[in-house]
Amino acid sequence: MNHTHNRIRLALAAAAAIMTFVACDAKDLTRQGVLTALHQVSGLDTGGLIAGTLDYTKTGQPPSRSVYISKVDASVPGGLRVVEGPVEAAPAKTYQAGA
Repeated sequence: MNHTHNRIRLALAAAAAIMTFVACDAKDLTRQGVLTALHQVSGLDTGGLIAGTLDYTKTGQPPSRSVYISKVDASVPGGLRVVEGPVEAAPAKTYQAGA
């Protein structure tokens, strides 16, 4: 398992934790209640694990449009060194999933 996969898992766990807290506050842990809670999560900062903040309020759209620009570097854990970012390319700003 490389460090990149671990970072993604940690970011997804953070989103799942927030979603669970929102569903618990609503006292609705049904499948629909948890999905509704997820769609209320926005501005989730993963502390740099994922580029930018995550916004799950726009159904069918990616939660983030930002990326890190990385360079292969065998001397760092995971083999990638961030050289820039987070950045959001012009096409990412207007991308519509499923279009």
